[in-house]
Order: sequence, then structure tokens, then C-alpha cells
Amino acid sequence: MIVVAGRHPETPDGGRVVIEVGPAGEIRNSAGLDAPPACVEAFNPVFDVTPGGLVDIIVTERGVVQPRFEGRIAVLSEASEAR
Repeated sequence: MIVVAGRHPETPDGGRVVIEVGPAGEIRNSAGLDAPPACVEAFNPVFDVTPGGLVDIIVTERGVVQPRFEGRIAVLSEASEAR
């Protein structure tokens, strides 16, 4: 499953997108570890940046976009602005 929450036209490769990181305790607690061993670490990114080459299809409430994505995403944006 691929979820697309947003896109950043200013940074097409995602290199400048700042990834927010949530508390590690959320991961430990969801695993039932109230007091994990000191060697247990957890990384909790709130989202990630998926390279475009790994995206097979984009599904939104405004429609479906299949590869080649260039220009097609803009059409969905324009359609939503016309509403």
C-alpha cells in the first residue's frame, strides 16, 4: 500500500523535506515494552519521503493517476480548485 499525503514541488526529490520524528516511547509502548532494556532503540518518523520510482499509482479522492505522473497531478489539483 502506498499513501500519498502531499507533494513538494519545490523539492522534487524530497531532499529538503524535514521529517518530523515522534517520541520513541510511542513505539516501545505499542510493543508492550514499558521498561525496555537499555539496548533497545526506537525510531518513530511521523512520515517518510518515498522516491518517485517506487510509486506505482496515486489514488486520491479526486481521482487516480497512473505513470507517467508528470503533468497529471496538476490536473487533479486544478480539478479540486474548480470545485
